[in-house]
Amino acid sequence: MCGEQFSTVKEWDLKILRAPPLGVFQHVTVKFMQLRGYCDNCDRTAVADVDWIHPKFSSMTCGLAEVAGRLMEEITCEAVGRILDMGSKAMWDLDQYRMAVMMQHLRMPDGLDVSYLAADEVHFRTIAVKNRVGLFAKRWRPEFVTNLVAPKEGKSYLTP
Repeated sequence: MCGEQFSTVKEWDLKILRAPPLGVFQHVTVKFMQLRGYCDNCDRTAVADVDWIHPKFSSMTCGLAEVAGRLMEEITCEAVGRILDMGSKAMWDLDQYRMAVMMQHLRMPDGLDVSYLAADEVHFRTIAVKNRVGLFAKRWRPEFVTNLVAPKEGKSYLTP
């Protein structure tokens, strides 16, 4: 879609999404009406863009995907599925999607089979913050490295 306003409204569709836990509420559902309209510039009918819906997993908000992703960095997909009351397969698919996005920003050795990877962030060092602003500003900043494991190759790589 070109991003211009719709000239006519085609229909309104009820969307129901899962959102991350919020305070005392373990199960949060967002319900809203999403517009589908006709664009004169594109000469077609399209759904209005909503930037807080996950682009691949359209039944969840980006916030829920981020919370699940952070949890999956520490515990298994099965455990995250139980905590968030979602299927472990959906969590596995989300984890693999996040890994594919991460791989676009990493440089790997040539000839390495990266069809199956595991990753974990490891604390590397803690650095004193220079030029702190404000009384409650952090004094120390932790730095992490990502440990990528290629089980099919039997190798492990550290990336900054």
